[in-house]
Amino acid sequence: MPRAGGSPKLLERGEKAKDYVRHGETKATIEISLAKGTGKDVVVLRRTIETDLGRESEESKWWIDGRSCKKKEIDAVVSAYNIQLKNYTQFLPQDVVKMFPALTQVQLLHRTEEALEDQTLLPKHKKLIELRAAGRAKDADHGVKQQHLEELEAKQAKLQAEVEKFNEWSDLTKEIDNMKLREPWLQFETCRDKALELKALKKEAAKEYNSLFDQMNDAKAPLDEEVKEQKQLVRTPTRPPPPFCANSRPVAGI
Repeated sequence: MPRAGGSPKLLERGEKAKDYVRHGETKATIEISLAKGTGKDVVVLRRTIETDLGRESEESKWWIDGRSCKKKEIDAVVSAYNIQLKNYTQFLPQDVVKMFPALTQVQLLHRTEEALEDQTLLPKHKKLIELRAAGRAKDADHGVKQQHLEELEAKQAKLQAEVEKFNEWSDLTKEIDNMKLREPWLQFETCRDKALELKALKKEAAKEYNSLFDQMNDAKAPLDEEVKEQKQLVRTPTRPPPPFCANSRPVAGI
């Protein structure tokens, strides 16, 4: 409203202050008295609108309790009295009454909170709404992250099975490589064991041979002695027997 420093557009009857000057006049004065309660100090605000019909120009002058001032001082007084000209719960011009029912319940609640003397209520309410929105956003983000975590866990479990298979394959490969490295040694051990076995058999055979050789020598000794005696008999000369006559008799003593 023009008298309290508000924009002329609020009344929906004109866009300029001169639109509120009576037709045919070049000057209008608007005055309003403000007080916070009965018996309280009264503050008088006055506005003068001067317009030149020939040049289509206008000029506003302001006073507080008869003292000339600037518009920003008027605005400071209006703000100190918590006058909200754009809040339809405080100031509802006749031409915008039809707009008031169009407000949603949330918008009406906000306008009501703005109109209350406690100016911290609306900021707190808005902060609460922001926190609630942030909480829902975090809940949604948590749900997305939880789903992502579950997907990662499923993927990790699948990879874990593949890792176990790979580790098993790796262990078997290492075992095969180790066996390949041990193969020459195993062949050596096999040959060594075979050689030791053959050596033991040779030793046993030599022992048996020596035993048989000793037995043979023991059995051969009498024969050798007899052969030796026969050889000696063959080497000793003997007298030939006497001539034999058919009608002769043996001579005694021959």
